[in-house]
Amino acid sequence: MSNVPSVLSGLVPDAASVIGMTLVFLVLCGVAGALLTVFGPRETLAGILRLGVSHLTAPFVFLWKSAGEVARYGRDGDRHLRKSDQYLLGHVYLYMLGAGVVAAILWTAATITFVVFSLLPPAGSGKALSEARTAEQAAKAGVEGAERELQEQKTAGPQRLAAEFERKKAEATKTLRAAEAAVATARQRIAAEGRLNVEGVDRLGTELDEKAGWSGEVESIRSEMAASLSSNPNLDESDREALGKWLDAWAARARARAALAVVTETPVAEQAAKLVAEAEEKASTAKSAFEAARQDVATRESAREPRWGIASTGLVTGLVVLVLAAWLFGLLAESWALLLRLAGDVREVRGLLSRIARITVPSEIGTPASPHDPEAPTDSSPLGLTSAE
Repeated sequence: MSNVPSVLSGLVPDAASVIGMTLVFLVLCGVAGALLTVFGPRETLAGILRLGVSHLTAPFVFLWKSAGEVARYGRDGDRHLRKSDQYLLGHVYLYMLGAGVVAAILWTAATITFVVFSLLPPAGSGKALSEARTAEQAAKAGVEGAERELQEQKTAGPQRLAAEFERKKAEATKTLRAAEAAVATARQRIAAEGRLNVEGVDRLGTELDEKAGWSGEVESIRSEMAASLSSNPNLDESDREALGKWLDAWAARARARAALAVVTETPVAEQAAKLVAEAEEKASTAKSAFEAARQDVATRESAREPRWGIASTGLVTGLVVLVLAAWLFGLLAESWALLLRLAGDVREVRGLLSRIARITVPSEIGTPASPHDPEAPTDSSPLGLTSAE
C-alpha cells in the first residue's frame, strides 16, 4: 500500500478489505451503467427487464406456436410436405412438436395435481382425526377418574381402611371365639364320655396347631387326621364320632386364627401407603395415555393442514423443470427446422442458378431468350419446407 496514492488508498483492497472491494465493484458497475445510457436509459432498462422476463415466457410462446403448427397440420394435412424433398424429415419435425406439446401438457397437469393435493387433507384423515379425538376424550376421563381416586386415597383412604380393619378384625375375632367354643364343647364331650384321654387330645391339638402354623394346609391336615382316625382299630364308632367333631372344631378354629392373622398382619398405615402408591401409578399411567392421545390428535390435525411448503416446492420445481425442458426442446426443434429450411433454400438456389444458365444460352435465331423471373410458389408452407418446383 506504500506505492498507492493516498487519494486511492480507500478504493484499493488491502488483504481482506471487503469494503474496498465493494467500493471498486460499485464504481465499475456505475461506469458500465453510464456507458449503457448512451442507447437511452429507459430503453436499456426496459430491455434488460424484458430479457429477464422473456426467459420464462419464451418457452411458453414456443409451445403455443408448436401447438399451432400441429393444429395446422391437422387442418391442412401433409399438402405442404408433399412439395418438399424432406417429406419424412418434415414429419419427424411435426412429431417432435406434437410430443413436446403433449409432454408439456402432461407435466403441467401433473404439477398442478400435485400442488392441489398437497393443499388438500389426505383421504381418510377426517375419520382418523375423529377417532383420535374420541380416544383423547376417553383418556381425559381416565385421568380425571384416576385423579379422583388418588385424592380419595390421600384424604379418606386411611379412615376408610381403619374402619374396614376394625370391621374385619371384629368379624375374625367373633369367628375365632365361636370356633374356640366349639373346640371346648367337643373336648368336654370327650371328657364326659371318659373313654378317651383328654390330655392326649390336648397334645394332639397342640401338634396339629404347630403343623398348621408352619404349613398352612389346614384342610390337608384335617383330611389326613380324619383318615388316620377312621383306620385306627383301637377306636370304636362313638370315639371316632367324638374325635371327628373335635377335629372339625379344631379345623374351624385354625381357619379363624389364620383369617385373624391375615387381617392383623399388615398395619393400616402400610396398607394406606400401598393403596396411595397404586393410585399414583394408575394416575401416572392415565396421564401418559392422555398425553399420547393429545400428541396423536395434534399429529392428525397437522396432517390435515395445507402443506404450503411442499406445494410451493413442487410448484417451483415443476415450473423450473418445464421451462428448462421447453428451452432445450425448443432449441433442438428449431435447429431441426433450420436444417430443413436450409435444405429447401439450397434447392431453390440450385433451381435459380439453372434458370440463369439457360438465359445465357443463345437462341436458334441468334437472339438471347427473354429472361423470366422464377415463379414464386403459389402456396407457402408455414414450416418453410416447400422447395421450388
